[in-house]
Amino acid sequence: MVRDSVLAGDSVPVRVIESTAAVADERAAPFVVDVAPDLVIGTDAGEPAYELHRVFDAMQWRDGRILVGNSGTHEIRLFDAAGTYLGHLGRRGAGPGEFEEVSIYLHAWGDSLLAADDGRAHVYSPTLEFVTTRPFDLSSGPSRPFLRSVFADGSWLAFAAKGGGGLNGPPGSIIEMDFDLLHSSADGAMQRTVRTFAGPTRYVLSAAGRTGFPFVPLTGEELAGAMGDSLVVLRAGRPELLWFDQQGRLVQVARWSRRQIRSADVYPAYIDSSLASLRRGTDRRQEAFYAALYETDLPIPEFAPLYVTLKVDDERRVWLERFRLPGDTGPRRWDVIAPTGEWLGTVAVPPRFTLFRAGRDYVLGRTLDSLGVERVQRHRLRPAR
Repeated sequence: MVRDSVLAGDSVPVRVIESTAAVADERAAPFVVDVAPDLVIGTDAGEPAYELHRVFDAMQWRDGRILVGNSGTHEIRLFDAAGTYLGHLGRRGAGPGEFEEVSIYLHAWGDSLLAADDGRAHVYSPTLEFVTTRPFDLSSGPSRPFLRSVFADGSWLAFAAKGGGGLNGPPGSIIEMDFDLLHSSADGAMQRTVRTFAGPTRYVLSAAGRTGFPFVPLTGEELAGAMGDSLVVLRAGRPELLWFDQQGRLVQVARWSRRQIRSADVYPAYIDSSLASLRRGTDRRQEAFYAALYETDLPIPEFAPLYVTLKVDDERRVWLERFRLPGDTGPRRWDVIAPTGEWLGTVAVPPRFTLFRAGRDYVLGRTLDSLGVERVQRHRLRPAR
């Protein structure tokens, strides 16, 4: 059951949608993801073009080609609709069309492509030829903004840490940092700050021969993305979405029920799971560092996070990845919210699948097997029977 109402906002009416049914835990969405992929790109040994490393994003282009941001080699790899390697875009470097950072993210920009690299966006034509590189204009905005997503009119949604994002403080201190969500024009010029939010807290730890700034465990954060000409925001720690126009005015609110888990009830299992994962690696200093962190009296939040990722699909539905409790080895689950704010239900994806894109009839993402081999996979998205 959905309760729909309208409130008077500062200058525009605010639509409020509340799903008043029982706790939203198990009801399936009206569509499902096939367990078996219909496309797999990647190999553990073979031709180097198919050996993937540090893939943070991939997308399916309009003509069916698959673009893979292979950050480990500082390039975008191109594959045809059947997964055959065609070539690559970019190389390592700081010049036009070159990738300097080790995390490449891809964005559709009208009929063109933006490939985000640190504070720059590389522009490619509809046929994927390189056109130009557009850095952010830093003369009237904060330093080190990062492109988050693209609005329907071609302007950018970016974020930046207040004060530049520098990390410092004496051991044992807590670092709290605010972030700005920014609306920038299509050429990277700052337009306005749409929203400011608190990022996850960090702890300053000196242990195992190093000083680091790890996040406080089980700390949630605000998630955001562009939806058409609107900004959609998930409130940290709440089953609540907020829609803002590009001037920062609230225009829609959606709420639904979710059962919250006390952090104290899962923190011991969280520690065990984290340390077991570190022991499977080879970095003993990192293992000792986090072992020391977990022995500290940390200010963990009262409740574990509800969600860890927000995506907007081609139908402008919002997908929210649920936080996986320690010991959960089942399929990853995503709650899906309609553009009009109604909670549609939950979709399961394969356990080792990290979702990058949800199209009209597919999802595209990365899998990581027990040996650390990366593959990009596409699974069909179809109506539930």
